[in-house]
Amino acid sequence: MAQAYDAAPGHNHAYWKIADRHLPEVSKFDEYKKWPDGNCRYVYRADCLEAQYHKSGWAMKYKDHSGRHILRKKCLGVLVCSLQCVSNTGHPLYLRPATTNDVRQRQQGKPCPNSRCLGSLHVQPCRGRGNGYPVEHIWRHTGSGGVLPGRRLP
Repeated sequence: MAQAYDAAPGHNHAYWKIADRHLPEVSKFDEYKKWPDGNCRYVYRADCLEAQYHKSGWAMKYKDHSGRHILRKKCLGVLVCSLQCVSNTGHPLYLRPATTNDVRQRQQGKPCPNSRCLGSLHVQPCRGRGNGYPVEHIWRHTGSGGVLPGRRLP
């Protein structure tokens, strides 16, 4: 029999893994996170459209599909200004890079979109575990909801 799983933030998620054959039953769901950061795990409601479409604020590229329930996506990073300028709202300037390699290469070195800045754009890659390992998101659909752990590769 499956254990009940409380998806609320701060609860212990260590007793199950995304590739387990049987996942525990979910008793509470997480609010959708557009920008999951760090080594995290969320369980979303089955009717959450963002989770159904595997949406993320990060630019992601499909890596592979493990079976019919698990989808892996690799994080591509974010475009930043070389002079670390801020937008008109006072926030750091971040732009989504293109998902295709050649277009992403052409985006680098272009002028900063802030008209008051003389900097150029460059890609700040997603970094995992201090040594610069790539970061991937793994989505798994279950009967009661979708699961997204933001996972760092070893």
